[in-house]
Amino acid sequence: MRLLFIVFILTIHFSPDYVFCDALTQTSETLAELKSKVVKVTLDNGLRVIIYRRGFAPVFAGSVSVGVGGVDEPSGKTGISHMLEHMAFKGTTTLGTKNYRKEKSLLNELEIFMQKESQGLELSIDDKSKVQKIRADLANIWDNSSFDKAYSNRGANSQNATTSIDITNYYVEFPKSAFEFWVWMESERILDPVYRQFYKERDVVQEERRMRTDDSPTGKLYETFLNTAFSIHPYRNPVIGYSQDVSKLTATETREFQEKYYQPSNIVVSLVGDIDIDKDLDVVKKYFGRLKSSPNPPPRTKATELEQLGQKEVTIYFSALPNTLVGYKRPVYPHKDDAALTVMAEILTGGNVSRLYKKFVRDERIASSVSYLEAPGARYDNLLAFNLKPKTPTTNDELIQKFDKAIEEFKKSKIADDEMLIAKRDIALNTLSGLGSNLNIANALSYGEIIYNNWEATVDWCEEAFAVTKEDVIRVANKYLISRNRTIAKLETKK
Repeated sequence: MRLLFIVFILTIHFSPDYVFCDALTQTSETLAELKSKVVKVTLDNGLRVIIYRRGFAPVFAGSVSVGVGGVDEPSGKTGISHMLEHMAFKGTTTLGTKNYRKEKSLLNELEIFMQKESQGLELSIDDKSKVQKIRADLANIWDNSSFDKAYSNRGANSQNATTSIDITNYYVEFPKSAFEFWVWMESERILDPVYRQFYKERDVVQEERRMRTDDSPTGKLYETFLNTAFSIHPYRNPVIGYSQDVSKLTATETREFQEKYYQPSNIVVSLVGDIDIDKDLDVVKKYFGRLKSSPNPPPRTKATELEQLGQKEVTIYFSALPNTLVGYKRPVYPHKDDAALTVMAEILTGGNVSRLYKKFVRDERIASSVSYLEAPGARYDNLLAFNLKPKTPTTNDELIQKFDKAIEEFKKSKIADDEMLIAKRDIALNTLSGLGSNLNIANALSYGEIIYNNWEATVDWCEEAFAVTKEDVIRVANKYLISRNRTIAKLETKK
C-alpha cells in the first residue's frame, strides 16, 4: 500500500542518514498530532464524519467518499459507477433546470425509448424522430451551467471527483463562509439527483475510453494486463467500463445502482481546515442526517481469485515503443507483509537511486525507465507490478531476462544500510508532502475509513513501513517474487 497522499518530488542535498532521521522525526511527530486531533462521529443513520481542525485561514476542504467502484459492478454493467459520478454534477430538481415538471415528463418519455434500445430492439423512424424532438425540448429546459456557477460563485477551488476500482470520491476546497452551502449541496445531490444528459454523458464516457484505453498504448497494455492477471475477480475489469457495456447502460439501472450503494453507512464525509467541531457537526447532521438508512447493506463481490499455478503471459501490438508490465500477486494492508513489499519495491525501482534504475538505466543503458505500481485497488489482494521500458536495441524479452536475473540476485543479496534509509526516507517525505494540503488529508482520511473502516490506517501503515527490517525485505522477495505467481504483459511495436 503506497501512501495515499499526493506525492511531490523533493530533492534534498544531505546525507541519507541525516535526511532519513530528520524526515522520520518530522513525519512521526506530524502523524502523532494528526491522530490526537482527528475526531470521528457516526450519525444515527450510519454515515461517518471525520473532522480535523488545522490552520488559521478561514478555508476548509471537504470530501464525500462512497464505498463503491468498479469492483462492485455486476457482470455486463462495467462502468456504471463512473457514469454515476458523471451524473452527480448534473444538478437536482431545483438546480440545473428551468422547468423540472416538464423536464421530468420528457425524461420519462426518453427513458422508454432508451430502455428499448438498450435491449437490442431497433427504434422505428417515427421513434427516432420522437427521440430527437424530446432531446431538443430538453436542451431548451436545461440550465447546464447552474451547478458549476453555484460552486464557483462561492469560491470553490479544486472541485472534482474520481471513481476508482474501490471508491468514488467528491471533493472541493471552499472559503469557510460557504460551509453550509457545501453540506447542503453535497447531501442534495445524493438525496435529489436528476439524471439529465445521461445519454449524452454516456457518449462522452465512450470517447474518454477511446482516448485513454483503445487509442492509448499504455492504457491498452494496462487493461490487458489486469484482464490476464485476474481470471475471476472483478479487479480484472476497467473502471471506465468495456465499450459494449457502457453503450447499453440506462438511467434507470444507474439510479437503482445508486440506491444500493449510496447508503449513509457506505458514505464518509471528511472535513479538514477551519472547522468548528460542535457547530459545524450540527450542520452536517442537519443535512446528511436526512439520508435514510437501508435494511440491506451494499452487496459485495464474493468472487475469489483461484490460486495461480503458473506464469501467465500476453502480448499486444501497437504503434508504440516496446513496454512491459511484470506483476506479482500479493496481499494488501492490514496483512503484515504489505509494508515490507512496498519498501522492497522502493529499493528495487523506487527512483533514480534505486537498485534496478542504476543497473538498467544508468549503467547498462538497456532500459529507458523502470518503476513500480501497486494496483489495481486496496480492498482486495492486488498486484505488485514492475514497469520495464527497454531501450533500443534491447527487446522486451531481453530486458525481462535481465530483470529475472537481477531479482534472483536480489533474493540472495544483502540490503545496504543506505538502500533501506533512502527507501524509508522517500516514504517519509511523500507523507510529509501530502500532510501540507487540507484536501490531500481529507481524501486520505476518508479513503482509509472507507477501505479499512479505520481512518488511522493511513497513519499506522506509515509506522509499519518505518519498522520494516532488511530481513523482512528479503523474506517477502523470496515469498512473492516467483514466476508461478506472476503475469507478464508485453507491448510490442506493430509492424
